[in-house]
Amino acid sequence: MIVDERIVTYMHSLEKPNNSVLEEIEQQAHIDGVPIIRKEMESFLRVMLTITKPKRILELGTAVGYSAILMSEAIEKDASIITIENYEKRIVQARDNFKKADKEDVITMLEGDAMEIMPGLDILYMTRVQKERFFNEEDYVRLKDFYVLDKAKLSLAPSDMLVLHPLPRVNEISVDVDDDPRAVYFKQAQYGVYVRMALILTLLGISVND
Repeated sequence: MIVDERIVTYMHSLEKPNNSVLEEIEQQAHIDGVPIIRKEMESFLRVMLTITKPKRILELGTAVGYSAILMSEAIEKDASIITIENYEKRIVQARDNFKKADKEDVITMLEGDAMEIMPGLDILYMTRVQKERFFNEEDYVRLKDFYVLDKAKLSLAPSDMLVLHPLPRVNEISVDVDDDPRAVYFKQAQYGVYVRMALILTLLGISVND
């Protein structure tokens, strides 16, 4: 979650109105109590996708498909998204939303446990289960310890797969993973400092010579 007020304000300035399908999904998600991405993170995600121009994106946890559709609006025409979900109710909702958004040729949804799919991954992006995005305590308690990466699970992954995390973590990545060469989240955090520095300089209108 982005907490610096200046960066949040800048992110909000980048916001673009969502299409009618995304607005409908967002409204229904709030009614049903389904956590979806925050507005400032939507803007940040759009910026990062525009800069990095990824060809393949993997999402763990489709929910109702909001983030996948959002990302599909920001990627290149030849790029694709794979999203994984194991909750049957959400699978039905997400497929229906992908169809409404006409994104079935861009987004592929895999049904099942992400651990079973891990051997085929290039990158695993972990994040904490975010309490502030839940609308009731019961759902948070039920899921807060559900997604935990430890050494045993990581042993299923390819030797060149990278593990990312925005940090700080709670308990979703066991500390015994930190020494694994595939765990690059500390480097990721370091590089994030440079990105934030660049954003602040942009906000202040400061140009830095090489």
